[in-house]
Amino acid sequence: MLKRLHIRHYAIIEDVDISFGHGLNMMTGETGAGKSIVLGALSLLLGERADAQSVQEGETKCVVEATFQYKTTEVTEYLEANDFDSVGHEIILRREVYRAGKSRAFINDTPATLQQLTELSDYLIDIHRQHQTLSLQQRSFQLFVIDNLAGNHARLASYKKSFLYWQQMSQQLTELKMRQAAVQTTFDFNQFQLKELTQASLTGNAEQESLEAELKLLEHAGELQVKLSELLQIMDQGDVNALALIKSAQQQMQSLVKKMPQAEVLANRLLDVREQLADIGSETETLLDQIENNPQRIGEIQERLSTLYHLQKKHRVQDVDSLIRIQQQLEYSVLDVSRLDEEINRLENESLRLFGEVLQMAGAISLQRKQVIPVFEKQIKQLLKSVGMAGAELRVHCELLTDAQVTVYGLDKIEFYFSANKGFTPQPIYKMASGGELSRLMLCIKSLIAKNVALPTLVFDEIDNGISGETAQQVALLMRQIASTHQVICITHLPQMAAKADVHFYIYKELKQHKTHTRIKPLTNDERVIEIAKMLSGEKPGQAALQNAKELIDL
Repeated sequence: MLKRLHIRHYAIIEDVDISFGHGLNMMTGETGAGKSIVLGALSLLLGERADAQSVQEGETKCVVEATFQYKTTEVTEYLEANDFDSVGHEIILRREVYRAGKSRAFINDTPATLQQLTELSDYLIDIHRQHQTLSLQQRSFQLFVIDNLAGNHARLASYKKSFLYWQQMSQQLTELKMRQAAVQTTFDFNQFQLKELTQASLTGNAEQESLEAELKLLEHAGELQVKLSELLQIMDQGDVNALALIKSAQQQMQSLVKKMPQAEVLANRLLDVREQLADIGSETETLLDQIENNPQRIGEIQERLSTLYHLQKKHRVQDVDSLIRIQQQLEYSVLDVSRLDEEINRLENESLRLFGEVLQMAGAISLQRKQVIPVFEKQIKQLLKSVGMAGAELRVHCELLTDAQVTVYGLDKIEFYFSANKGFTPQPIYKMASGGELSRLMLCIKSLIAKNVALPTLVFDEIDNGISGETAQQVALLMRQIASTHQVICITHLPQMAAKADVHFYIYKELKQHKTHTRIKPLTNDERVIEIAKMLSGEKPGQAALQNAKELIDL
């Protein structure tokens, strides 16, 4: 409910603070006193376009601030989702409009966008004004009305959860198929490259280095054999060889030891040289034995290295380890496509199963809607008659959509058709209904659904346009019925309506320092009697008017 409305420097309102009550809040006052200006200020909180001309003359900005109490989880969830502070179950909306043309919005003293202010205010207040497009004309609201009366709340909650899950899965499936189409063009090429690398049986850089060394050895085998054989001849196999000469020198030096002890050191060194030459000769002979002329092996190595060089050049890398990394990437890519196919197949089956459930649930909801529509049309006809629209008729057109057209609302396309006068074919509401007729129709509808749903604060502006007498009395009774469970704020010119108020506000103009200002005050019981008597008979009501006013209040 709207607890408090504070307006400062808006149009001819200097500074007004209104504390609203539960139930039915009525506003009355002389024409031009500023009743509609109050609603204009309140509309700023619903995100309506800010007009710099609305700022009171001589001021730089105007401020409209409203404090609401709320119980619905939607408000709490919205505040949490958009990172706004939540204090208990109260919320403050504020709009500041500057003469320079800009405006600012706040939610619980936190700066907010105009869209956020609009979205949040939709949960808190619903204003119905003359000559204004109303929520009644929106098909989403029309479906909401039918579902409310059909008791579809639990079914719809479950259905929407399944529908959104199916929709999310369908989106995921679409994205996977797009990805599949993108990778399919390279799949065959990747598979060919992977096959080529796999067949190469790559082991790493060590293999290539070993093969290159072995090939170099084999390609120079003849030359190496000649050289090693010549070395062996020089060292120990020739008629005159190094080992024999060193042996002879060592023996000569050893023979001098007895006569020259100092020669023993040299004799030992020559012995070491002799042993080293013998080892070198043995190892040289081993190397010679290892060398073979093997043209077949040369061909095998050259073929293998040719494969490795070709693959490195093709993939623009410098070594075998890089080729192995490319092979692993191709394996993942090819495997990913295979997994993608499997996932797409799984999602297609799951999506088909879930779609069947969605259609089944939508069918059950549709059945409930069709059953309640005739009852709804009959009840509305009776209510319209009671509020002075005896010839009015509301028809609900319900079109069954195809399975492929299913929406988050189900399989039904519902639209209200209305005729305000007998003998005229009902047409879509936006074509046929005037502002006052639409407001009374909305009042009738909301009186039906009020007991089943937590409506926001309802504000009616001039719903009494074109009615009087008993009709006004019936409209007031309908308002009282809604106000028993919801807060209703109404601007009226009719005493029958004002008499049903739980809280009665009087709006008037006051001249102060040669400047006109709008004032608002709540009326006491005695003041209410006088105000309603004035509405009945004029500025100076007599006893009969005062008595009549008391009787209206007591009805």
